[in-house]
Amino acid sequence: QKKIEDKLDDVKKQIEKMNDMLKDDKELSKMSEDLKKMAESDSLKNEIQKSQNKMSQGKMEESSQSQKNALKKMDQMTRMLKQMQSMMSAGQQAEIGKLVDDTLKELFILAKLQSNSTKKYAGNPFDILSEQIASSEALKITINKLFSQPMIIMMINPKFVYDYNATQKSFQEMFKDINDNKKYDLEKHFSAILKGFNLMTYDLLQSMSNSQGGGGGMESLMKQ
Repeated sequence: QKKIEDKLDDVKKQIEKMNDMLKDDKELSKMSEDLKKMAESDSLKNEIQKSQNKMSQGKMEESSQSQKNALKKMDQMTRMLKQMQSMMSAGQQAEIGKLVDDTLKELFILAKLQSNSTKKYAGNPFDILSEQIASSEALKITINKLFSQPMIIMMINPKFVYDYNATQKSFQEMFKDINDNKKYDLEKHFSAILKGFNLMTYDLLQSMSNSQGGGGGMESLMKQ
């Protein structure tokens, strides 16, 4: 009984996430709305409630039949979710692929520029400060552009976001040290920032490899 209710809650949460993503797609948006109505329908709630009542009354056979009816509706909803996932994947695969390719190219370029910039460092950080600020801002723009596609968040390894935040933290600490004239820490920041670019590139490649093999939040739900 608890499993049915938990699965229904998971489906409702997944539908809410999908509703936010599908505002610009009329066909998928309608399917999502239909699915939401099914999840919130009185008939499904009644079957679950009926099963609970019969169970408390010791009428296990009748309770089992109500559970089967509820599970049948849940299976129908799960099939609809799978169909929507397939349609979304077909329609967005090309867009996501281009975004990822562009991001990887930009990360590679930024890493190369970062390496070239730090090689020029000869004791005066202000000689390369403008380049470092530009690199930090360019990274923000690159990542914001990547996450402009809502489906990306379902495919990216959380470590990618962690490494991005760590890299930007290294930039900010470096800027503070330059402002405070702590030159002795700059080499450490240079190394951490370059490492961050490389880690983000690896994280993104790994995430895309995993997603092509099947996975992600929605597919995990399908397997429950």
